[in-house]
Formats: sequence, structure tokens, C-alpha cells
Amino acid sequence: MLPYYALRPDTIANITDPYDFIISADIRDHPTLRAFLPGLNRMDRITFNGIFSDQNGWEADLKLPYIAYGTNFITSMNIIADTKNEVLNVVADIGKMTSGENITMTGTRFYADIEDQKIDFALRIGDKDNQDKYIVHGGFEKGVDDVFSFTVDSDSLLLNYDPWTIHEENLIRFNSAMIATKNFDLSKENQHLIIQNTESATNSPVEVIFKDFKLSTLTGFFQTDSLLADGTLNGLILLRDIATQPNFTTDLSIKNLMINRDTIGDVHAIIDNTKAKIFATDITLSGRGNDVALVGNYYLKPAGKSSMDLILDIKSLQMKSLEGASLGNIRDSKGHLSGKVNIGGNMNSPDINGNLEFFQTSMLISKLNSVFKVDNGQILAIDNKGLKFNNFTIKDADDNRFTINGNALTKNYFNYIFDLRLKANDFQALNSSRADNQAYFGRIIFDTDMKVSGTEKAPVIDGTLKIKEGTDFTIVLPQKEPGLIARDGVVIFVDKDAPANEEMFYGLLDSLNQTSVFGMDVSVNIEIDKKAALTLVIDESNNDHLKLKGEAILNGGIDKSGKVTLTGTYELDEGAYEMSFNLLERRFIIQKGSKITWTGEPTDGTLNITAVYKANTTAVELVQDQIVGAKTDLRYRQKLPFEVHLSMSGPLLQPILAFEIKLPKESLIRIGSEIAGQVEMRLQQLNAEPSELNKQVFSLLILNRFTSQNPFEGAGGGINAESMARQSVSKILTTQLNKLAEDLISGVDINFDIVSSEDYTTGTMQNKTDLSVGVSKRLFNERLNVTIGTNIALEGGQQNNSSGNLGAINSPNVNIEYLLSKDGRYLLRAYRRNKYEGIVEGYIIETGIGFVMSVDYDRFKEIFERRKSNQSFEKEFKASELPVRKSETPPLNEPKNNQSPVINNEKKDDDEH
Repeated sequence: MLPYYALRPDTIANITDPYDFIISADIRDHPTLRAFLPGLNRMDRITFNGIFSDQNGWEADLKLPYIAYGTNFITSMNIIADTKNEVLNVVADIGKMTSGENITMTGTRFYADIEDQKIDFALRIGDKDNQDKYIVHGGFEKGVDDVFSFTVDSDSLLLNYDPWTIHEENLIRFNSAMIATKNFDLSKENQHLIIQNTESATNSPVEVIFKDFKLSTLTGFFQTDSLLADGTLNGLILLRDIATQPNFTTDLSIKNLMINRDTIGDVHAIIDNTKAKIFATDITLSGRGNDVALVGNYYLKPAGKSSMDLILDIKSLQMKSLEGASLGNIRDSKGHLSGKVNIGGNMNSPDINGNLEFFQTSMLISKLNSVFKVDNGQILAIDNKGLKFNNFTIKDADDNRFTINGNALTKNYFNYIFDLRLKANDFQALNSSRADNQAYFGRIIFDTDMKVSGTEKAPVIDGTLKIKEGTDFTIVLPQKEPGLIARDGVVIFVDKDAPANEEMFYGLLDSLNQTSVFGMDVSVNIEIDKKAALTLVIDESNNDHLKLKGEAILNGGIDKSGKVTLTGTYELDEGAYEMSFNLLERRFIIQKGSKITWTGEPTDGTLNITAVYKANTTAVELVQDQIVGAKTDLRYRQKLPFEVHLSMSGPLLQPILAFEIKLPKESLIRIGSEIAGQVEMRLQQLNAEPSELNKQVFSLLILNRFTSQNPFEGAGGGINAESMARQSVSKILTTQLNKLAEDLISGVDINFDIVSSEDYTTGTMQNKTDLSVGVSKRLFNERLNVTIGTNIALEGGQQNNSSGNLGAINSPNVNIEYLLSKDGRYLLRAYRRNKYEGIVEGYIIETGIGFVMSVDYDRFKEIFERRKSNQSFEKEFKASELPVRKSETPPLNEPKNNQSPVINNEKKDDDEH
């Protein structure tokens, strides 16, 4: 049997030995395979089946469902080959082929018939909607004297969706000594791509001529969703002396060059190779505010000794022009660059000398959604030793600074030795939304002081990172359960070939534990400010999430194998666990002292969190099955703040949840010692019975009440329409009274509050309505603040004072604050307030005086450091024209229903002392 294709005349005798064999092979993903292919991310089973016979011919089939290697993906690849009548037929189908984020080929089919020295082929490329985008039919044949011929069929020629024409008798013949063309003019309307000889002689020069040719015709070949590059191409490429000493000259211009739909200007390129081994270059970019030129010579020499003598002259390069080249990674750019760089030496050891200067430049990094600015005067120096940074400053949107000092030394601009110092203060690195990144988003503000040394293959990073106040960062944890595509009865349809969203999440999750870059040695001490907020989305479908605030001292590291580690403890000061039941939302308040501990990978944190949800409900359903009189004794209907304690422990990604129901000790005194003991005993029994506990927990979470053994026998009275109406009316009255009082007396603040409730503490139900009135006035340039208020019992709920102090309930509440310093750092406070104490079952009058000092500090010693002199402070204060800080006076007039004290004399925030 003769070979199907040969490059040289046959010198080997025909094979006469008979053969007939079958091959079946499977290639499956395995750790051993990944040891040889470290960039392999995923590979579904590859199958190959073949039958080879000297009598019946060949039949072979190769199937590759899915493979991901680095940033390259191939899906649904199938190759079939068989022989018929001494002709080898090959059909290759590829569902999708992707390289990086911007080069994609979809719906590709290649068909070829191979016989003797000739190949007839057809190529089809589609788009994401399975529409024909490119169709090319042609032939390739080897003739006498090793002369190859190439032709394109004139029918069904489709380039970038558009039909093109070419002469039916087009032909290109070539070998190592010549190129001969005939009728090769590829055209569409006024667009032409012409390949022709300048003369009829065999070895005459060849011209490649472009006339109003759209670059998208070629670049669209590799892009399905958007154009990689476009513009109108004119000019020619002239090839000479192909048989003796090939050389060429180009004179090409691109009008309105576009990269990813961003027009950057006009490009004109002249390259002359008429002098042997010298490429004279003159390339310019103009228009759209750009003025860039690359001029000089490239000298071609053997043994890798080629050299260059070029000048890159950047008079103006708009940052906007770089957006398209960034492939969407930057946007909203402003300003321009300028500079001049001399480029000499050779490619292995270039001799570069020059600098780049920035002029009011800024850009927004898409995935971070943060603006970074480089102001005038910032210079990046470049020489044959590398890049030099002399206090090179990058600013965020609020002009906070990130500075770089040091050198990135290099001899070839591929390999570097770092000696850098990075510093930042209140720098905003991230300001993204869910649309920018599906796995993590939010706002990050940080301080840092880091040293970077080592090489580009083995960098060494050491320093500190502090996450500051203002940070609000969200991480979406991936779900372990696979998502369903569709249901049909008991059949579940799952698309195993398509990359699922969860794979993207797991890829991002793995990137938190393992980097793709090896050789690094990173050790960073991480401090988290107690006012920085972190949100962990536990279940995205229900929007269940943890919102945390606290302090942490952590150490993050990356070793040379790429493994990421995190150690330390995140101690929580406050936070909440938000959980949803369909349309119901419940908020668990995280208790101070909860913590998350890391001792290995960032995703292997251990939880020790307690969160509390308060359900204000009655105890009657809880105890009525054990206490006969609970249904008739109205004291059991007094609403109490029962607490559902949620304990979260174990791994961060798979926490163990446990519940407990408690009643605060201070609430038990409201219902008497006898009833309090019965409720407390019932809660102890409930917490010892997991099944009954879970039932009551979910009843409190969903219904906001306990459930009796017979849920249809509710003793709590259900929903009281009158009570709901009274509460709603009280809110409306409060709002309207405050609106009327806004401008009633100039310079005086008047506040009203009406609260209506039910009271069962006496054993009978009483409606209770309280009206609170408060008046506040600021004097002496707002340095003195006087607030007077009182509570008026409009209906029911009057408490008796065993000590006979009946006048207490009608005595006014008074709060006086005086700012000792204009900035409000020091103030004096005197107060007199009415306070109801359940222990003595009556009202008492509390008076006091206090001194308050408000301090912002990062270290404890700063509390005692002397501030700026009074004169300098006065100058800064007057120059800023800022109003004097107003003291945040707590509400004076809370209703007398066992609520918080009328005047809150406790610390107002975490910075007061």
C-alpha cells in the first residue's frame, strides 16, 4: 500500500506483510499524570478506538470531552478517520477551544481527503449561536520538483460572516527558490487582498497588497464575542530575491486602529530590509492625542549576536489608549505618559536608558473597581541595570499614598532581582461589587510596610499589613451540594461537560490555599482593626451570612511549593448571623468573645461562635402541658425576651450547629419567683431533649412563639388585633408630633415619643400608654447643651413605690453637658433621671456628675501624649471652618416599662474614656 502523503520520492519498497489489529485506549485523570503535566486543571476521560487492516482499511475514533490546561480549554473534541477507495478521510469536530480570556474558537470542523500527494480540505468556524462565521474550501498538492500548489475554492467562501470572492483559477505555486501567483485577488466590494508577482519572470518580486482591508476579517477568526483588533489596512509588503538572499520592504498604514473596540489612533509602519541583515524601522502612532515613534535599525547576526539601535520617543501616549490593550482589565483612564528611551545591545542583554514621566494619570482596575492615580512629576527611571523607583507614589481615590522605593534589577528585562520597600497608609485597594467579582468583593483599606527581595522566580516578601476601619469585605463560600439543571419526575438532568459555576468557586477557593506561582517565600503579619467588617456568605441561595467585627493578629505565609498558610485568632467584638426562612428573616447577634482560629490553610479555620436571637413571646405554650393553671393565669401571658442561642463550632466551611433556649435572669423578676422557677425548670428540661428543643427553636424562629404539644390548642391568645392597632397608631402619632415640632421654636429641639403596650405583671391584662416629651437647647456657641424631659403615663401601668416616693414618676429628667474643649475631646456631664428598678418595684431618682474624654488612638500610649499647642490647634480649627462637634446626648425620655434608664451615662463609643 502506498503512503497517503510523501515529501520525497518513494525509495522504500511497498509493505507486503499483512496486518489486522484493534486498539482501544482510555486516558483518565490521575495524580501521576498531573505530576508530568502540572498545568493540568481538569481532564475528562479520553477514549481512542481503532481498527487497522491491510484488507479492510483503517477506522479510528478519538473522543476528548473536556480538558483544561492552564488558561487553555478544549470541549467536545471528536476526530474520526477512515479509508475508502485508497483515500484517507479525516473529520475533526471541536465544540469550543479557548486560550486565555479573549481568544476563542467555537463550532470548529475540519474535513480533509488525503490521496497520494494531494489534500482537499474544508474548514468551518462558527460562533456561540452556531452561526457560520468562516468557511474556506481549498486544495494543497505536491507536484514535480517539489513544487507545492495552493488554491482556494471560489464558491462558499465566507470570512467573518461576509461572503468574499476570488477568481476560479487562482493559484499560488512555491518552493524554496520561488513564488509564482495567478489570479489571487481576494475581494469584497472595495476591500482587496492581492498576492501577485511584479513581473512575469519566474523569480520576480512578490507583492502583498492591502486595499481598504478590514483587520476584523483576520482578527475575528480568533474571537467570538468581540473584536480583538480592527481598522482599515492599506499598503504593501514587497518580497525580493527569494532564491538568493530574501529581503523585504513594508509600507503599511492602519487607519483608526481599534483594540477591543477602543480606537487608539493611526499607525504607519515602514520596515526596509534592502540592505542585507539590516532592518531599518520607522513606526509611528498618531491621532487621538498620541504621538509615539520607534525609529532605528535592527542588525541581524548569527549565533544570537543580533543587535539593535532604536529610539522610542513618547511625546504623548494617552492612558486611554492602553485600555484596549489591557483586554478590559483597566477602564476610565485619564492623563498621559511621555519620555524617551534609547534601546541598544541585544535581546539577551539589552542596553536601555531613559525614563517615563506621568502627567495626571489615573485608571480604574476593573476587578478591584478602585481608582489609582499617579500625579505629575512621578518618574520611572529605566537603564541597563533595570527599573529604579525613587519614592514612586500611587494614590487612591481619596489621595492616600502607596509608595515604592528601591530597584528591580535586571540585565534582560525577563529576570529580575528585587530590592524594594513598599509602604501605604489608609490605602484603598478594593472597592468592588458583586458584578466585579463573584467570589469576593467589598471595600478594603489597609496600612502596610513590606520588603520585597529575591528574584522573580523566588521572591521573598516580609512585613506587616493592617486592615483598617472602613473595610467591609465579603467572601462567598462555595456550596458543597451540586446545582440541578432541570427535573423531570424522578429523573435529574445534570450537564457534566459544561464547566459549572461551583467549579469556578472551587477554583477560586483553591487559589486561597495554593498559588500557581512556585518559589515564593512570603511571611506577613496581619492585623485587623476592630471596626473593620467581614462578611461570610454561608448560603448564597438564602442569603444566609455572618457579618463580623473584631480584632485579629494573624500571620499569613506562602512557601516555595505555593502552599498558603494562615495562623492566629480572630476575636469578635460584635456581629450578626442573618438567616432566612423563605420570606422570613432572623438576625442572631454574635456574642463578644466568639472567635475564629486558623492553624493551617485559610479555608480550614475553626469556628467558636455563639449568636443570640431574641424572641419576645409568652411562656404559656411552653409550660401549659406541665402546669394546669398556666392557661388561666394571665401572668404567664406576660411577654418575655426569650433567647435562642446558636453555637457554631468546627470547620469554617462545614460548621456544626447547636441550639439552646435561655431566659435572662433580669427578666425573671418581672413574673415573680414562683412562675420564674417553673419557666426556668421547663427550659432546663427542654434543652436536655434535642428533638423537642429543635421543634421549639424553629417555632420561635418562624412563628416567634413556642409550640404546645397540641399546636392547634394555643393558649397565648394568638394575634391581638387591638394591640397591633394601638402600636401602629402610636408610631404614627410619634412621627407626626415630631414633624410638627421640627420648626416650632427656633434654636430649640423638641422630641415626642408615644409607646403603647400590654402589661400582665399584676396578674391581669392592662393597656399601658406612655408619652415622652424632651426639650434640648445649645448655648454659649454650642459649648453648653441642656436637655429636659419627662414621661407622662396616659393610660394604665402605674407602678407603686414601696418607699413612698410617688413623685418620682412625674419628676423631670435633666442632662447638662459642657464642652471643655472646642473639638469635644473633653466634656463635663451632670444628670438627674428617673429610673424604674424591678428589684425594689418602684421608681428611684438617680443623680450624678461625670467627666468624659474622647480619644482616637492606634496605640495606648497615645492617650497620654500631648496634642498640638492651643495656638496651632486654633489656627487649624478656624482654617478648616468645621462646626464644633456636637455631643451625642442619649435619649432622655424612654417609657416607664422596664426599659433602659432615661439618661444613659455609660461610655458612648469604643474611643471614649
